[in-house]
Amino acid sequence: MSLTITSKLEGTLFNVAQDKRRENGPVMEGEFQITGESGKIKGAAWSKSSKEDPNVRYLSVQIEISRDLKFYGAIFATKEKRSDSSPDYYGTLNLTKVQGGPELRIAGWKRKGKDSGVPFISVVIEPPRPKEGAGTSQQADPFEHASNDLPI
Repeated sequence: MSLTITSKLEGTLFNVAQDKRRENGPVMEGEFQITGESGKIKGAAWSKSSKEDPNVRYLSVQIEISRDLKFYGAIFATKEKRSDSSPDYYGTLNLTKVQGGPELRIAGWKRKGKDSGVPFISVVIEPPRPKEGAGTSQQADPFEHASNDLPI
């Protein structure tokens, strides 16, 4: 099992209870499913501050295929949603450790359990979408509108 530029994953991230958090441990944990493959894989997120601007917060995301195969990325809260169905979080997952290497798109929506009311983030990780205007105009940078509210 691995990830490629055509992979699609779906999963959830739940808050780790304050009394269960470890020092430098994740603030959210969950499971993901790769479309077309069996078995679940682990996901986790750590709350971080931007090195350029400590007031900008984001979630550093890790997808763990196995102990030796992990992928890393980041998601930022969306400040202005285009519609009610637009993601609350946007970001990317790096498929290599090389700057500028292939990436998958991450989108996340705040949700609550139907029966429990427990908040979580529903996450989709998928190939990047084509840029709007197909070369005539650049797609808006989702990080440009990031807010400082993390996570849920």
